[in-house]
Amino acid sequence: MSAEPMSPSLELLLRETSWIRRLARSLVADANQADDLAQETWMRALEHPPRVGESLRGWIATVMRNLARERRRSEGRRAEREERSARFESLASSAELVGRLATQRSVVEAVMELDEPYRTAILLRYFEECTPTRIARELGVPLPTVKSRLARGLEKLRARLDREHGGEGRTWCLALLPLAGRPLGAASAPLLPLSVGALALNAKFLLSLAGAAVVGAVLFVALRGSEPTARRTEGPLGGTREDPNTLAAPGTGRSPEVLASSREEPARVAAAHPARPAGESPVAARPASFIFRGRVIDAAGRALPGIAVRHASNGPGRDLDWSAPDAPSGARAETDAHGRFELATSDGGGTLLVDDEDYVTVLAGKPILTGIVLVAAERLELSGAVFDEFGLPLEGASLRVVLPEGFRGRFDEVLDFSADLSLEVRTREDGAFAFPNAPFVAGAKLSATREGYVSLEEDLLLLPMRDHVIVLHRPLLSTRRITGIVIDPLGAPVEGASVGFGLDTTRSDERGNFAFDLAAERSFNASAQRFFIFVPDALIAVKPGFQPGTFAPSARDEAGEPVWPDRVILRLGSEPLSIGGRVVDADGEPRAGVRVWATDLTFLGGLGDPSRDEGPDVTHVETLLAGKPSGWNWVETEADGRFRIEGLLDRDYTLEAMDPSNLLRAVEPDVAAGRRDVEIELDSDASFDSLRGIVADHSGKPVAGVRVATMCDAFRARFQGRVIGTHHSGTDGVVTDALGRFALNEVPKDLVYLRLDGADTIPLEWGRGIEGGLATLVGEDFDDLVITVSVRCHFQVELSVPDEADEISVLDAEGRVLVISEFLGNGRRELERQPILEGRTNTLGIGDEARTIVLFKGGIEVRRAALELAAGERVLVRL
Repeated sequence: MSAEPMSPSLELLLRETSWIRRLARSLVADANQADDLAQETWMRALEHPPRVGESLRGWIATVMRNLARERRRSEGRRAEREERSARFESLASSAELVGRLATQRSVVEAVMELDEPYRTAILLRYFEECTPTRIARELGVPLPTVKSRLARGLEKLRARLDREHGGEGRTWCLALLPLAGRPLGAASAPLLPLSVGALALNAKFLLSLAGAAVVGAVLFVALRGSEPTARRTEGPLGGTREDPNTLAAPGTGRSPEVLASSREEPARVAAAHPARPAGESPVAARPASFIFRGRVIDAAGRALPGIAVRHASNGPGRDLDWSAPDAPSGARAETDAHGRFELATSDGGGTLLVDDEDYVTVLAGKPILTGIVLVAAERLELSGAVFDEFGLPLEGASLRVVLPEGFRGRFDEVLDFSADLSLEVRTREDGAFAFPNAPFVAGAKLSATREGYVSLEEDLLLLPMRDHVIVLHRPLLSTRRITGIVIDPLGAPVEGASVGFGLDTTRSDERGNFAFDLAAERSFNASAQRFFIFVPDALIAVKPGFQPGTFAPSARDEAGEPVWPDRVILRLGSEPLSIGGRVVDADGEPRAGVRVWATDLTFLGGLGDPSRDEGPDVTHVETLLAGKPSGWNWVETEADGRFRIEGLLDRDYTLEAMDPSNLLRAVEPDVAAGRRDVEIELDSDASFDSLRGIVADHSGKPVAGVRVATMCDAFRARFQGRVIGTHHSGTDGVVTDALGRFALNEVPKDLVYLRLDGADTIPLEWGRGIEGGLATLVGEDFDDLVITVSVRCHFQVELSVPDEADEISVLDAEGRVLVISEFLGNGRRELERQPILEGRTNTLGIGDEARTIVLFKGGIEVRRAALELAAGERVLVRL
């Protein structure tokens, strides 16, 4: 028996009106087309309402996305529909037209005759499309006052229109619906000569004035509600490709649901808020060393006028937690009618972010002098709670917004200096969470994770914004698993011990028990198998205060796989050891502030959630024993040059010492744990007093504005003989002048390289991996170096047959494979092959020596095409 069509309650449908409009605008770049898409979705709801039991939001989203997809596939068909619609509208009787225009005129007159300050608030909000925040700034009144004026103004309009139409609100609402979004100055002007001119009865105004909703098969407009509210190191298995053996994460592509957005100029806003006179700064005059210029766009690629941009000095990119609603501090500017801004500040670092009540930053701006692009999305306020399968609240669960795969590929802009933010919150003790800054982005997911539970992802835009309940389940272990217990030297179970198995880690429970599922699809081991084959063949348990416990099976099956016992016992040992000593110069004088560390640590595994894109946070046994979670574990020498490294096993180590001011290093091999008399000498004679030269492009032309700095790979994490994470250290360096010249002082001859970065060049690590270091490359030319860099070019590939290929590579004129870069604001992803998803790549960076694109499918070459690029331009390559 088929399900009956459902008749949603009026309250339920009214609640979704603002959401429907925002979803349409996230799918279609042009505002008028978005209004058409929303109205067409409503018409579908009239003709074919959803069935009983269906998710209303899910049904609406499916219908709207299908409609948007149909529009993209056939522009000709859409033109025919518009033509048919125009012919149909032309069949309306003269009486109907006169009635509609008379009703329209009464609404406009009612607006113009409103008392102040309600008239100005209504005009700015609905006819100039200013946000309440911007209105408050323009009028110099508090935000609650603006919202109160809007609510009371709309109520006065509704009351007057009800009186004029005999108390029947539905009559004038239905008469106005076909006019939503049509200007009163163009086609209508000859019939309706109003002093208002080109005011537009836009959909937002009509919906806020009347409250349109689809109820079963009837369109009913309710006179309620005024203003809808909408709120908001190079690592393992991903990141920069630093070594031929470094594991690289698969790239991202483009969502099939969203079009590449066209641009529209918000003329009405420009008219209400004219551009500043030439030469006038959009920020208050103040002493400033830096003026940053850029643009703010929304998630569909449209310019955002009247949006505040602030400079935050407390951290860039994904390390900056921007989930809290607090506005950033620092210098501030506002975008003009085209979304452009200029921001003056005395701080050249930090991050640029959107600071607006109605929008949340999705991609932040890295502070460069020009070409900054910030991406913002409408703000959503999401709240709820996370429980386990038994109904118990889960404290510390992570709620994170995951942008759709290929999100960056949606935009026409170059996003080299646009950085991802950490859009994440955690649950409280009662499992509750509040996410005030969730972005309204089509295709975005809300990811819920907690250690020991299966992760869950849901479509963000289909979730209820209030009281959303998330249930996480513990994983069901397959029969292919390893189980065991961690005990101390006396045989007592140990709770909270970290247990490593290959790249995977877990913790022992309150009884000391642990388990690994060998068949788990979501694990770091399974992810790494995509890059190279390995067989984890040992277990290791770590708890601060003890030597680790280990086990490696001696038996193997016919396939060479290790045979694990039914229950593994990992017994921890005695206390860890340490190494002490001092660092001195060539004259035996102590060196303070020098970093010292052991380079050959014992690998434990990866920390973190395997379902997340970042890859594992690699850690080592000695790092955990020293009380640190992960990363590069170094200590600093005191005033007398002394140091002490804790948490060591009973074996020999290789120590390194480095002066962080100039990266001068010394290596001391074969140091037994337990020694207290180690002496490491830093010899300043192992440095060039200075290095001088020029930076030039392939034609020999000097390149200005390139930062040249000394850098080193201080610590590398290795697994199965492969580098899976690198921690760097570097100096501030210098910037090449107008003639491309640079000069560096006190540059070590070995164990370092020169890093060259410029906004218009491909990053170069000159001397990295060269045996003998810079001394080998420099020779006697330390005063006359010439370093050649590649000019940065940008391109994006779009296939006419989307499934023709799934990867690309790029060759130079000699047929050599080039590394393709995707710049991510505060980092980059470098691969020799970049993915194609749904027939499109993200915008990529490549050197000007690129000549040929090679298409691959399933690892097999499909065809080649010439690649013609130009510096400073983004080239769309259609193949």
